[in-house]
Amino acid sequence: DDSYADVTHKHHLSLRALDAFIPGVSAFDSYVSFKFDLIERRIAFGKLKRCLGIQWFANAHYRFYETHLAFLFQAHRIEWRLKAIKP
Repeated sequence: DDSYADVTHKHHLSLRALDAFIPGVSAFDSYVSFKFDLIERRIAFGKLKRCLGIQWFANAHYRFYETHLAFLFQAHRIEWRLKAIKP
């Protein structure tokens, strides 16, 4: 994968940044001993960008959005819902 999905990268955060904590999703999942199940993740925008369909597009095509459009249409936040996997 690329730096957008690397949990150790310190210059940007993406929707895939927590993939390292989800078993079988990332090549980086060996960094930590604790793991999570992914319940939901999404990129959230303000009202205008939601009305224009930018939020829908960014979530439906998040790899394209993060590498090509994120600097043009900046998001308000990234949201994750995770469930801890207990040993």
